[in-house]
Amino acid sequence: MDKVYIVTSGEYSDYGIDEVFDNREDAEKYVCLNRRNDYYDLRIQEYKVYKNAKLDKVKVYYGIDFIVRDNGINYFKIIYDYKPIEVNIEEYNCFGQKECYGTLPLSNRNVFNDKDAVEKFVYDAVAKFKAEEAGVC
Repeated sequence: MDKVYIVTSGEYSDYGIDEVFDNREDAEKYVCLNRRNDYYDLRIQEYKVYKNAKLDKVKVYYGIDFIVRDNGINYFKIIYDYKPIEVNIEEYNCFGQKECYGTLPLSNRNVFNDKDAVEKFVYDAVAKFKAEEAGVC
């Protein structure tokens, strides 16, 4: 496969990818079946599939970027880097509410697929950080 055909819709903050196809004909059929109000709402964009032998030599390190507030985990996403991701947790006061934010390394990217495991991982790391800050550990 040398190209992919991406069906998109929306404008600006409303813009998004609807589907990805390995051939233009299927993308065109999808547009025909899912066209909404006018001819301009779904578009097909063509992209070359990136192939590069150098990528085989790159080791990917995985981690989590997160924000935890008093009411729980407010935000988290997976992050990628070519160097090991360090544990980095900081705490600050945000409009009267304590907030911890930072990054944590993951052993592999499959951990991220289990939301409960990710939440436990983040909560445990934040609890350890707070205990160390308080001098309990």
